[in-house]
Amino acid sequence: MLIAVDLPAIFEKLDQQTQTALTDCEPFQQLSDSSAGYTRLLKTLNCSHYCLKLLKSDVNHFVDLVAWDQQLESAAELDKQAFEHYLTSHLEGVIDAIDQKAGSQAEMQLERLLRDARKHFMLRWIHADANRLISAEQLVQELSDFAAAALDCALSVLHQLLVQKHGEPRGEAQDDQLGELQRMVVLAMGKLGAGELNLSSDIDLIVCYSENGKTEGVNGNHSIENQQFFLKLGQKLIKAIDRVTADGFVFRVDMRLRPWGQSGALALNFDAMEYYYEQHGREWERFAMVKAKPIAGDMLAGKALMDRLKPFVYRRYTDFSAIQALRDMKAMINREVKRKGKDNDVKLGLGGIREIEFIGQAFQLIYGGRDEKLQRRKLMKVLAYLEESGILPQGANLELSNAYWFLRNAEHAIQALDDQQTQRLPSDEEAIARFLCYLDYSNSSSFNHDFEQHRAIVRKYFSMVVADPQEESDDTDQASYRQAWLSRDEESFSADLQELGIAAESINQLVKLKFSDKLTQLQ
Repeated sequence: MLIAVDLPAIFEKLDQQTQTALTDCEPFQQLSDSSAGYTRLLKTLNCSHYCLKLLKSDVNHFVDLVAWDQQLESAAELDKQAFEHYLTSHLEGVIDAIDQKAGSQAEMQLERLLRDARKHFMLRWIHADANRLISAEQLVQELSDFAAAALDCALSVLHQLLVQKHGEPRGEAQDDQLGELQRMVVLAMGKLGAGELNLSSDIDLIVCYSENGKTEGVNGNHSIENQQFFLKLGQKLIKAIDRVTADGFVFRVDMRLRPWGQSGALALNFDAMEYYYEQHGREWERFAMVKAKPIAGDMLAGKALMDRLKPFVYRRYTDFSAIQALRDMKAMINREVKRKGKDNDVKLGLGGIREIEFIGQAFQLIYGGRDEKLQRRKLMKVLAYLEESGILPQGANLELSNAYWFLRNAEHAIQALDDQQTQRLPSDEEAIARFLCYLDYSNSSSFNHDFEQHRAIVRKYFSMVVADPQEESDDTDQASYRQAWLSRDEESFSADLQELGIAAESINQLVKLKFSDKLTQLQ
């Protein structure tokens, strides 16, 4: 049974200063327990323990939310252009508030202000989503827009701080002429690249720069190679966004999709990027690149890089090898789901979000080199075109789209509980009650019925497109060993080998072999 949050009871437990701040707030004074605004706020705090904690920790965020909610009374729907304008002005205010002559103190100011901005917007997004004031499609786009703007804001500040020490980075000089000024390019992968972030997403990034060269130095000193400059800048950018401080974090940052993964250089120039994908790029990296997009920094240079990498992603011929690559990736995920008990995971479980994404990506890589209309990042546009062009049967787009947004709504309800990066359905009684309240379900049976129905639909289409016909019957050791070899990290590989009954000493030797530098470069 859900323990209802009572606003007056919460008010009485606040300290005197906070109570005074609330009573001086006109929008808060106008709240009554019979108003629609009161009902909406009550639902938000009932459904999200995260929002309740924010209220208790900083009343200013709550005062802002109350005022914003009242503005919504007269709005038919949330205005996308108004959000973009508000986001831009909000983050411009962040930059203006930073003393860029303060060195490391400026970096600390940046971290604090960006984390405050995230709390500010998260309250609004959870409130709007829980009360159906925003579509899931608009929500994921606004989350992605915020991530892009926060990255660009941080990059702008941090670049200038480094320039104060080392001067501007420039490309190689040509005919006694100064090389061109260089700026970092931040590529967003996965959901961020497609504008499809969830409420508590991590963000997959690759950082790079146009060409080698040196910085100008300051007063004739402190010049460094461009790679050093952009390595330092990349490290500072990750810290500004990812580091958990007393104020929280902005986004969890994952850099493992860069060339050579964790063992590779953090920042590469464009020539090195192109060489890597031409000579060493693997099938799973083609899937990762389908949604890649310049998100911050030098956007023109980023577009030029994507043009150079397009032949790696989209082959000029019809490429059916993509199907087998997807089967291999899905087999690896299924092993992970089974081992970690993730059957109730709305993303990775059977019939989950990942399988819908795989359906779109399979056809993008098979036909995308010959049909540019498939070279799109947004999954919904890809599914619509696949049905329109006759690749998917009539009705598939509607069924898959409905399933996708049902699962994404469930994902948001899970993450709104405590701002945790998880897609697993809640299991304890209170969390289940909050989750059902968020989605407007009166009981678990009704939700489970719809959940299983959507998953069955996804499985139907996934089996038509991607699933291996021999998947269910192939129990040979060879297949098991092959799937184990596909593991991308040492922990998963070791766990798979243990399940196959291999001795610990042999596992250690196989791990050293698989993840050795020479073999990694050959894969």
